[in-house]
Parts: sequence; structure tokens; C-alpha cells
Amino acid sequence: TQEDSSTTRKYGGTGLGLTISRELVALVGGSSIKIESMPGQGSEFSFTLPLSRTQQDTSSALVVPESLQSLNVLIVEDNQSSRMMMERMVENFGMKSVSTDTAEDALKHLRNRGSDDRISLILMDWRLPEMDGLEASKIILNDPDLSSIPIVMVSAYGRDVVIDEAEQIGIKSYLFKPIKQSALLDAIMEAMGAAAQAVPVRKDEVLSQSFTGARILLAEDNSANRLVAQEILGQSGLVVETVENGKEAVEAMNDETAYDLILMDVQMPVMDGLEATRQIRSLSGFQQIPIIAMTANAMDGDREQCLAAGMDDYISKPIDRLQLISTLEKWIRTNSNGPDRVGIPSGETIEDITPALPGIAVKESMVRQGLSWSVFKKMLSQFPSGQKDTLLNLEAAVLASDLEATRLHAHSLVGAAGTIGAGELLSAAKELEIAAREERTEDIPALFNVVDQAFNQICTSISALPPEDNKPAETESTESALSDTEVVQALEALKKHLAAFDPVASAAAVDELVSRKLPSGIRPDMATLQRLIHDFDFDQAMNRAQQVIDRLT
Repeated sequence: TQEDSSTTRKYGGTGLGLTISRELVALVGGSSIKIESMPGQGSEFSFTLPLSRTQQDTSSALVVPESLQSLNVLIVEDNQSSRMMMERMVENFGMKSVSTDTAEDALKHLRNRGSDDRISLILMDWRLPEMDGLEASKIILNDPDLSSIPIVMVSAYGRDVVIDEAEQIGIKSYLFKPIKQSALLDAIMEAMGAAAQAVPVRKDEVLSQSFTGARILLAEDNSANRLVAQEILGQSGLVVETVENGKEAVEAMNDETAYDLILMDVQMPVMDGLEATRQIRSLSGFQQIPIIAMTANAMDGDREQCLAAGMDDYISKPIDRLQLISTLEKWIRTNSNGPDRVGIPSGETIEDITPALPGIAVKESMVRQGLSWSVFKKMLSQFPSGQKDTLLNLEAAVLASDLEATRLHAHSLVGAAGTIGAGELLSAAKELEIAAREERTEDIPALFNVVDQAFNQICTSISALPPEDNKPAETESTESALSDTEVVQALEALKKHLAAFDPVASAAAVDELVSRKLPSGIRPDMATLQRLIHDFDFDQAMNRAQQVIDRLT
């Protein structure tokens, strides 16, 4: 809750975060926040909450192969909280753990342990005091007595230059903070070469059928998110109609009884969800229809903006099946004649076979969204073609130094990556989105390169699926790309408007051209051309148009 990114650096903070924290604690019935602070050592904040013990079965749904349950795991992490959390998770898997807070101590442990308690696996934090995790891993991998021990690199920073260097020295498994138990198990299994396991569905993961037949309008521009939402809603007996932007959502409001609820993405092209909600609320008869926001920034202040615009509630993306169903139950008037719950019998599995795909948390994403493998693989097959334009538009925005377009396209990629469980791509796109929002122009090209690499890794993983699992999905648009000849003709016509110094005709012509599907490789040039024309730099625009013509002829 920093009002400005420079506030902490200049002044040490304003105290706003502590004030908000105190209010949050009070709202849930907690005691006042206490503080113990010592110069040079740090501060400890604490409070007490009255909590009741859960009566539900909270046992893990993860299946740990027997071959992994006897592992000796060395955890190298300087942060005490993270170290203790990983210790508990590892022990929950039936493994043994030993921990150190420095790389130097880790090396001593490895060299001093006997054959009976030999370390089987190392969880190595990247950022450590003195010797970092990368340097320690290099020493381990170059030691003939230690080089066979698999290493999982733990990082809070996603795939960057240091991670690329780690790959070069032989580290193949990664774990990204904040750490989830399922992600930790996936990383361990990948490092140890264990086969992917079926994931049982928890007893309490059930779907309500009490609002069968209710009609939902889903406003979402991302095809992957639309597919997930439609699958979850369809399983619950809901009738779903979709639109791809806020303008279409407003236009769909021609009958106040047509929909029982609207699911509204916040950030969409043409018209965003906030403006669409304001316009819907201004229409006669639409003041009471529930509008639920879907946002990837649920903790970044979006909630207050959504409520102020007239929305009733919000859910975070990537979509979580249980959160979505629970939210719908709050706002849709249920059919009392329908069955209350339809459960999945205990012991059933989501799928008997879920392939391991590098860069994609397959099982975790399927469990979170309640999807079968057939639906999830359909979503995967759509990802490369469905997000290619997003990546191209993002590249064009970066090359054109268009910060707002960069932020919006990166945000769209964050949502799509989260939906399929592409953690590295999500982290990279999120860092780029933040950099654009904070106007850190010098960082943006390098951050885009990280996004591009992560995107290509995901596409490579998906392409490795068996042919029947990798059949390209039909695209929603049948529009074919313009041919080189058609682009040249359009540019020649544009040059005439530029020569006549006609800003209106020039802008209309380039906007129309950019809106069409273009041959691969020229979209960045078109984005630059569009920016030059809108900046009235007609001389440079003429030169750029001629360069593209020369390249295509």
C-alpha cells in the first residue's frame, strides 16, 4: 500500500500500510497490533485472532509416489519463514529434510554426511548472503562426488538472466515464490524424474446445481478465460452467452429479464468493464442485475474501482472453480426444486493420465478450475494461436514505446498464462505490466525478451503433445491475413494521403490497416507507422511506409 514507488526510498514509508493493517485486524475481531522493535535488528508486528477449528477434512489431495517418500532433502534458504514452510511441506510428503541458511553451510553438510543419510535432492534459493545459490550450485555440479544430486532452483523473480545462466550449468527444475505445496511436489517430481501422478478430487470440491437454467452474460476478451468460465458454468447447468468487450455487453442489454447475472472482465478492448458497468447501470431496469467483476489485480485496488463503478462483487483471475461457484451462489436466486449438490465420488481422479509439460502446472490448473483433461488440452491447443496476436501486439507496442498499450497487452497475457498454469510466463508478463505502469521505459525491451522466451517455451511444450492432443483448435475468426500485394496497395494509397498532408485520411487509413490481419513480421512496422502519423510526423511516416513497400516487393 505504497502511495508512490519512491516513498519508501525517500522517507521510509508513510505509515499508511500499518493503519490499513490495523483496520483489517479490527474488522475480523482481532486484537490491536503490537510491535517490538530494536535498532539494527528489525521489527516484529503481531496480533491475535479468534479462530474456530475447522470440521472439514483438510488432508492433502496430492499423491506422492512411494519412491519419493524416503528422500533426504537439503533446503538452502536464508529467510526463516520460507525455510520453515518448505520444511513442513517436504515432511508432509513423507520426506526427510535438513536446512541451512547459507550456501557455505550447505556445502559443508553435503561433504560431511555419510552414505546412510546422503542428500537426495537440494532446494536451493537463488538469493543468499555471501555466496549465492547459483555459485553454490556450480560448485556442487562440478564436484564428482556431488554432481549427481538434483537441484531445484528457488526464485521469487521468475525467468531472468540468472535463471538462464542456471540452465547453462545444468539446472532444469525451478520453483517460484510464493511456494504452493502442489508446485513444490511438481518441481521435486520433475527433478527426480518421477512420472506424473493422477490427482484425486477432494470430497468438498463439488458443484452446485441449484441454479440450473439461470442465464449468464460473460464479457471476456481472452479466449482461454472464456473457455474455462463456460466449462465451469456449463457443468453447473447455467446457460451462458459470451461477448468480447464492454461495448457488446452494453448492446446485449435489450431485455432486463434476459440475464440473471453478468460476469464482466475489467480490462477489455473497445470498452473496459468499468465503463460498461456504468453504462448498464444508467439504463432503465438494469440497476438490480448482479454484475461480478473478473480481475487479475484483485489485490491492487481494483476492488474499490469495481464497486464504485456499480459492480456487486469480484473474483480474481486465473479463475478458481470453487470461488466462482461460491460467488454465483451469493447472487443468483436459486431454484429450490433442483438438487442441492452434485458431488464427485471420493477416490475418483480428475484424469488417469496428465502429461508433464515444462513450464505448465497441468495438474494444479486442472484441479483449481475443475477441468477434465479433454477440456484442458483443448485450452492448451488454443493457446499458441489464440495468444500469438497478443504477443505481436505487445511487441508492436514495445517497439512504438506505447506504454499504455504495452501495459494492456501484458495484462492480457498475464490472465491467459494464469489460466493454463504457465507460471514463468505469468511472472514475466506481470513484471512487464508493472514496468509499463511505472513508466520504466529503460527496462521494457529486456522484460519483453523474457516474455517472448517464456511464451516460446510454452508453445514448444504444447507442440510436444501427441498429435491427437495437439490438434489445432478452430479459431473464432475466419478472416485471412492480407497478402503482401494487398498491403503494398494499401500503403501506396496511404502515401498519397501523407503527400497531401491530410491527417484525417492518413489516420483513418493506417488505423484500418493496423486493425486487419497482417503478414508476419510487419506488425511492428505498422505500429510505428501508426504512431508517427498520429504524432503528425509525416516525413518519417512516408519513409517507414516506403521501407515496408520495398521489403514486400
